[in-house]
Amino acid sequence: PRGAPPPPVEDATPEKLAALAKDVLALVDAAEDGTVLAAKLPSAFSRAHKYLLDHKVLGYERLKDLLKDLPGVEYVAGARATVSRASGATSAVAAAAENADDLAAPTLPTDVCDVSANAPAWEPPAERSPPAQ
Repeated sequence: PRGAPPPPVEDATPEKLAALAKDVLALVDAAEDGTVLAAKLPSAFSRAHKYLLDHKVLGYERLKDLLKDLPGVEYVAGARATVSRASGATSAVAAAAENADDLAAPTLPTDVCDVSANAPAWEPPAERSPPAQ
């Protein structure tokens, strides 16, 4: 046999799938249009999370089979297969927006939500003199 032996197969427990889904959805939520090309997902995943998205380790023949089993993740097959958030699944930002009136118990940490932390102080504009004629 040539090459390295295949990695040992782990059980794809619901906990492992949920943790993996969370990391995949973080990439989806960061994407401008809320979708990631399935072909680009493994490399983007490795760059973002510093570990490999290896479907074979979890006992899946194909990446698309793993993606279909991830909770909250939608895989759309086609010439340009995509991965997105499943309909009905909301991101942390969307969940916070739905609960925006509850200021006593914010749903996101304040270091993520505090837009005023780096905002410059407002200063009134200087008075303008009328244009010369």
